[in-house]
Amino acid sequence: MIFFPFRYVWWLLSSLLRSFGKAPDYVIFVLDANLPTLPDPPGAFWQRFISQPRLSVKELGERFDTIGRDPRIRGVVLHLRPVPMPMATLQDLRELIARLRSSGKRVIAWAPFYTTGTYYLASACDEILLMPSGLISPLGFASTGVFLADALARVGIKADFIQVSPYKSAADPLTKSRMSPEVRQQLTWLLDSNHEELVAAVAQSRHIDLGAAATLIDSSPYSDDVALAQHVVDGLLPEEELPSRLSPAGEPARIATWDQARRRLRVRPPSTGRGRYVAIMRVEGTII
Repeated sequence: MIFFPFRYVWWLLSSLLRSFGKAPDYVIFVLDANLPTLPDPPGAFWQRFISQPRLSVKELGERFDTIGRDPRIRGVVLHLRPVPMPMATLQDLRELIARLRSSGKRVIAWAPFYTTGTYYLASACDEILLMPSGLISPLGFASTGVFLADALARVGIKADFIQVSPYKSAADPLTKSRMSPEVRQQLTWLLDSNHEELVAAVAQSRHIDLGAAATLIDSSPYSDDVALAQHVVDGLLPEEELPSRLSPAGEPARIATWDQARRRLRVRPPSTGRGRYVAIMRVEGTII
């Protein structure tokens, strides 16, 4: 509390300086790695000079919030790379996109090609753009398993585990030669649930009913021209033409990276530190 007036004055001066000059029209984020939920714990001091910390879902949400508060920014471009992400992470990112769109910003997805995960994420955006000669890969979910009991038996090895439940399958790759009915039941339920999420997302994005969305998914893969004709994507263009696409009337839109844009964006005013807080605790390790 003692330093709050000084912090507030510093914020006012900083906001004034950030207001000079033009802010970009759009901020581009390249999602080329799996995003952890929380920021990585700080490493050794020397590691900070040789490695770049991973962007987390929490940090991306904070950046989206900063963009959402600045009326000079028109929106965000998501450059999506084919990186496998858990369904839970994709759902978190879709919620961040929905929150940013609710603040009046546009969110554009662009990719050289789309996988199931990236297309599911892109379906939360205002527009889905594809690079010419790109494609939409087969959409859907699958699961495979490796079972080594027969192979181990050939060399005289037998794994010995006590299975407390048919649905506890951690040791199955070593003790069984094929997938058990119980494991198949679990995986089928999970895959069906993910498929229903994908169908609902595509239906909402493409403004079609659930049946048409299921047909769109089942008809994949798509080449670039077929994807455009079938309204699987909204446009075909190389990345360098994004500025013209995002400003159809007038001069091309200014697109900047986060590191370039953050120097112009207005930050949240300091708080007094009073009130209630929610503590976030990182729990890691093997569950026994």
